[in-house]
Amino acid sequence: MGALLCAGLVLSGATQLRVTGIPIGPGEILLLAWCALALLLGGTGNGLQVRRDGLPYLAFWGVSIVLLSFDMILAGLFARFSTPSSSHSFVAYLFVFLFLIALLAYGRTDFLASCCARVVALSAGALALLLVAARLDLPLGPLCPWYSIRFSGWAENPNTIAFQIAAIPFLGLFFWNRASRLSHRVLFGSTVAAALVVGWATFSDALIVAWSAAAVAFFALDYAWAKPERSTNAIGLFRYFLVPLVLVALAVTYSSSLYERLTRTSISIYEQEGGQGDVRVLLWRHGIEALFASPIVGLGPGGHSGVAAPFSGAEAHNSLIDWGTNTGIVGLVAYVALLVWIALGVWRARDPALVAALVATQALSMFHYTLRHPVFWFYVVAIHVLARRERGARARERAADLEPSEPLVPVAGLPAVSPLSWRPL
Repeated sequence: MGALLCAGLVLSGATQLRVTGIPIGPGEILLLAWCALALLLGGTGNGLQVRRDGLPYLAFWGVSIVLLSFDMILAGLFARFSTPSSSHSFVAYLFVFLFLIALLAYGRTDFLASCCARVVALSAGALALLLVAARLDLPLGPLCPWYSIRFSGWAENPNTIAFQIAAIPFLGLFFWNRASRLSHRVLFGSTVAAALVVGWATFSDALIVAWSAAAVAFFALDYAWAKPERSTNAIGLFRYFLVPLVLVALAVTYSSSLYERLTRTSISIYEQEGGQGDVRVLLWRHGIEALFASPIVGLGPGGHSGVAAPFSGAEAHNSLIDWGTNTGIVGLVAYVALLVWIALGVWRARDPALVAALVATQALSMFHYTLRHPVFWFYVVAIHVLARRERGARARERAADLEPSEPLVPVAGLPAVSPLSWRPL
């Protein structure tokens, strides 16, 4: 079951392998098969059971499907705001809902953690091999790995590859840090390096922004949450005191030149690919204008933005705006509430890599519409589950520290007590 899920998630980005005119490829077929098996196996015995932590996901999508269905009915009755992609988007939403039901009902903590590690390693490894083959001009059958000068691998759009690997460097760091074997450390270290190389080859400005934001979060929190014992040894002193001191000194010394370089880099990113930044701003603006046409419950599934004007059948390429046009303020508030709940759970785990992985996925979603993709929700759920496991591990460590340091001495009529004080936290 795990292998089937991992293969489906890895291949879900292989859009070049889809049947012409049909948004179904090997990844979607494998994921659909896994969902059917998971629901079948999970439904035997006592029926489907979802952990309490999984209920907010299902509640959010249950409300969303009701909103989207209502909007589709209104669009059919009044022939307004319906787009050519409405049916495809609605089916994609139903598939994500089905996928989450299966994932939350079948996947337990260890299963999801293991699958996440495999998906991270397999995705980065497969795309790195494709990049090497493309650089060497090796025959790749029906695949065309280049989109102009940008690496697209097995996807039709390089941004699909960028979306697939956004969280991988930070999840790879998480698994690398917890690997007990040298072979696993080598594997996840190579995974991080491969993801960075592949991401750079896509020339995705959105990925650069997402990784930059995630890297800032990672290093800031890694420094802020450093344990005392980690910061007092030689490596800790170098990492948490000397390195920040040198960086601050360099920033102060070269602040003017750094500002000029940052400004030039920002302009080049904004104007990449013939003024892509201007196009994005237009799409966002027109998407917001479309949202105000039906602000409460939205306009239903499909793209409601456009470069020339609203309602041109294009997406805004921003998950918040696109989701708002689809489900209105009701759906938007529900989505933001779900994200806040997830973010608080990840934050309480106090693991910089997990926080950075979540930041990377959400930052990239501000430049692309990601809510219809099962792999997006898999990473969100996996990060949340890994954070919950980290919180449980920390709680067990604290409980172990609270164990009495001497054998308990029973006293008549009283609970057993330790003759010595409890060990400090």
